[in-house]
Amino acid sequence: MFEIEKNKAIVEKLEKYMNENREAKGVLMATLLKTQELIGYIPRDIVLLIEEVLGAPISRIDSIIQFYSFLTDQPVGYKETQDEYESSGIKKYTIKDIEAIKESEISSLSIIKDIETYISKGGFKALVIALSQSNDNTIKTIKDSSFKGRGDGGFVAGVKWELVNSIIEFKNKGIICNADINNNSLDAKIIKDNPFKLIEGILIAGYSIGVNKGYIYTGHKKEMEKAVKDAYQAGILGSKVLDTDFSFDIEVRFSDDNFISPREVETFDFIERDINIHRNKNINERSFGVSGRPLEYYITDKCIGCTKCAKNCPVSCIESEPKKLHIIDTDACIKCGMCMNVCPVAAIVYTNLVANVETLINIPDVLNLGVDAYKEIGAVKNPGKKIISIEGDINSPKMVEVSTDKTIKEIIELHSGGVIGELVGVRVGGPIGPILTLDKIEKPVDIDNPTKYGLITGVMEGTSIYVIAGKTSMMDLAKKSMDYAIKESCGRCVPCREGTKRVAELLEKISSDGSNEETLEKLNTLTKLIESTSLCSLGQLAPSTITSILTNYKNLL
Repeated sequence: MFEIEKNKAIVEKLEKYMNENREAKGVLMATLLKTQELIGYIPRDIVLLIEEVLGAPISRIDSIIQFYSFLTDQPVGYKETQDEYESSGIKKYTIKDIEAIKESEISSLSIIKDIETYISKGGFKALVIALSQSNDNTIKTIKDSSFKGRGDGGFVAGVKWELVNSIIEFKNKGIICNADINNNSLDAKIIKDNPFKLIEGILIAGYSIGVNKGYIYTGHKKEMEKAVKDAYQAGILGSKVLDTDFSFDIEVRFSDDNFISPREVETFDFIERDINIHRNKNINERSFGVSGRPLEYYITDKCIGCTKCAKNCPVSCIESEPKKLHIIDTDACIKCGMCMNVCPVAAIVYTNLVANVETLINIPDVLNLGVDAYKEIGAVKNPGKKIISIEGDINSPKMVEVSTDKTIKEIIELHSGGVIGELVGVRVGGPIGPILTLDKIEKPVDIDNPTKYGLITGVMEGTSIYVIAGKTSMMDLAKKSMDYAIKESCGRCVPCREGTKRVAELLEKISSDGSNEETLEKLNTLTKLIESTSLCSLGQLAPSTITSILTNYKNLL
């Protein structure tokens, strides 16, 4: 808690700054940025001080803080130590111990809940491969394999790692695992049944990009913490990983389990400040980083020398010449994010790597198999495997791991145990995902450009395939999608908070009174409004199931 009496030097500095710049344009924003630079956030007492000195209404100050993602009125607060994980009882392993194990490939869907069993089946052999070579060579292997992250961006993992690794002069780098995509049953399964493969993936990624700290953000904190504790006891984590010079710590952070949690900026916010509300996300996101310190900013060689960043920097900390690579003075930079927002080529980056569970559990497979063998699996442009949960009107619901060249239709035929009734469509991507018509289910699960097939971007990030045949009604799917959206809404924006409730009411009316053109048109208008005006992806995607029904299955509603 910030106390003015204990921080008189800072208060005097701010007062002096405001008095000297009272008439300057943008002094209010500059003061807020200065406050955050000095204190780390904007305390209430300082808001009152700004009101007194500058005469700005509190309502205006509050609205500015809430509107801009680079400002916060919440203090940083978390524990840095890992002492609670340190104990004894499990054998400490070395590289030689791991090399002596003959097996080297563990299925991501294996059930291995203790670390010694995981090691006996070849666990951490990929980590040994990484530690036995330079981190640059490990990145080259991941890059040459053409492995793409299993998030909605589908970015080539090696290229992403190479970029973060190239930023060598900053101390505040880390790796963060988003393990709380709560419409994704895979995250829960891996943490409960095979958590050590996730830890191995994080360790390899951390070693590759030159960091010594990782965070796992999850709603299954108890299970994950047990696995992390076992890894410390076994010498897999800590000051000497497998008795080498590499050190790595993992901290498990508990999410508060809602849809917006896994978005990058909310994940960072929660790790830093234990808050979980939507904050506006720009095309090239920034955040407050790890360890309670702002991230460093870095201009990569993608810079085209347009000087927009320098012109918009409020503290003139960017050295720039037209058509030449610009340089940020990190000592003067206040980490406001304005340069990132205006850069037309996304050349300005921050220094953390963020990855989801499925991406990280694939990393050991790439190293164990080697580039050539890995590239023989699945699609040419996106090799490897994809984990899919198949459910709905089928005889055998399950989670399966398939190569990325398999189509949705093939997955249903091979793994469903038979469809109950006549196949009508398939919902993909979770409880608010779109419903694909039968002509679209012959596309492979490695789709690089979903919009080309009439799908939403990132639809294949979700592991769910829900088969719609004889048992499931379109009305039930529509109602459940709205129930999910209402439950998960953070309540910040009106279209999502109130619009989803109005849609649910309309669906109840149609269910009880029957549909007519007027009601269906009203439903269509409302869903388009929610989609186009909501702040985050929950509201924007919430109508997807209903939109699919109105477009292709209106007669079944």
